Amino acid sequence: MMKNLLGIHALVWAGSWNEADREKEIENTAACGYDLIEIPLLEPGTVDVAATVKLLEKYQIEAVTSLGLSRETDISSVRGRAGNHFPTLPFGTGLATFTASGYWVIGPCPG
Repeated sequence: MMKNLLGIHALVWAGSWNEADREKEIENTAACGYDLIEIPLLEPGTVDVAATVKLLEKYQIEAVTSLGLSRETDISSVRGRAGNHFPTLPFGTGLATFTASGYWVIGPCPG
């Protein structure tokens, strides 16, 4: 039977996703009984994937990621499809617990 996981965004616990805050955010998420943490990819190239995966395993929770896109990089817009503006994500761990997702740009639809 498939389990419906319940999670919380990492920025509930701290104002950034960095080395100083990462463990506290994961530990708090696990301590409150959540199944997963949503990791913001504010600067995708700076995420220490190996350290993050170790902490996820230590606290036995899963993770998903989110990425806010500008109008120029929004994958739903013509401008976003016109070039390769989508950032390269530092993943490839092969772990189902660390996946990448994206948010659409919030605002009016371009005419």
